[in-house]
Amino acid sequence: MNGLIRAIPTYYEGTQFRSRLEARWAAFFDLAGWPWEYEPVDLNGWIPDFRLRGKTPALCEIKPIDIASILDPVGGIYQVRIGTILKSIVPNVLNVREQFGRQSSVVNGPMPFPLDHEIIVLGLCPWVDSVCGGSCLGVMLRECSDWCQGEGEDIAELFGGTKTALDYAAVLGSYEYRIGGEHDGDHHLIDIDGDFTNKLWRAAGNIVQWNR
Repeated sequence: MNGLIRAIPTYYEGTQFRSRLEARWAAFFDLAGWPWEYEPVDLNGWIPDFRLRGKTPALCEIKPIDIASILDPVGGIYQVRIGTILKSIVPNVLNVREQFGRQSSVVNGPMPFPLDHEIIVLGLCPWVDSVCGGSCLGVMLRECSDWCQGEGEDIAELFGGTKTALDYAAVLGSYEYRIGGEHDGDHHLIDIDGDFTNKLWRAAGNIVQWNR
């Protein structure tokens, strides 16, 4: 968290979270049907806030930033002003993305970095986006699809899940569902009403609002 928003430690489902925002994301994951772990591993100084245990697992960093406001759409295609986002993230996240590709299994020491994991930055909330036309989850700093090779940035877009209430895929990269694993070009993608995501997010807020 940063100095602009006071972190309120919040207890939810047997876990003491460092902030209410983290607890709200945990509740959102539960409503979406996504299995998660909190602060799963110390990667030499970077402790991801969450690990999403989908078919393609992801390490998630939670930051109290309005991601939609720092995206720079050009010609209908995202050009993520990633430098702005990275200022809000611990330097080790950037090191993981830039210094260690698919050929490496070590991050500055003995702790192996799981190469089958993606890295996602989640902000203050999901958002309905005018560029991709759907609900967005966050920014993908590392994507595991074969053509991305862990390079570049992307947007994680939310869809209706075939095995869960929600699933997500990359806007520009692989359309594979990260939680359920379905992948059939774009034929498996189930568009959702943006209000459905908003309802889940509001419900998650109600669940943890008065927790301490």
